[in-house]
Amino acid sequence: MNPSRSMLAVTALSMLTCVPLAHGKGWPWARQLETYESHMKETASREGRFEALDHAAVAALMLGEIEKARSYAEESLAMAESYSHNWNYGNAIHDGHAVLGHLALQKDDVTRAEVELLAAGRTPGSGTISKYGPNMFLAKALLEKGRRTAVLAYLEECRLFLDDHGRLDEWELAVEQGEIPDFKGRLWR
Repeated sequence: MNPSRSMLAVTALSMLTCVPLAHGKGWPWARQLETYESHMKETASREGRFEALDHAAVAALMLGEIEKARSYAEESLAMAESYSHNWNYGNAIHDGHAVLGHLALQKDDVTRAEVELLAAGRTPGSGTISKYGPNMFLAKALLEKGRRTAVLAYLEECRLFLDDHGRLDEWELAVEQGEIPDFKGRLWR
């Protein structure tokens, strides 16, 4: 496998499972954003663009490129219903709303962030999200602001698509006890 194809495969796997290759800002996020933006420019199909948009939105958010993150997340969500049959549909719903929720938190619009968290939880899931779980970065940020009710409602939504209910039970118990759960690697950074 040539190095660029290998990097694309690792980058795609990292974004699909919502597990960063490394923590913080910098290389993996910059490389991922570059990879997905390049794919969006080069693909001849709207569906190919759709498959990259939510991943580009997450990478842009992690790099602090707010307008790109917003634009990509909104475009991904706008296109989603047209591609409800696509393997990436559930990821696009979850990630698009999670990115918009983070952007709302950056403006101290906690109510809007809660709305976006619940919308993210209404994803039908995907092969990856259903098996490994969704990213909990927005849920954790809301818990840090004391917003337990919204996070509990989100975790309840996750029961509809997440295979591991034992993990959900553990997280719900921690939230009910006023704690922030150990989301076990389910954070973007």
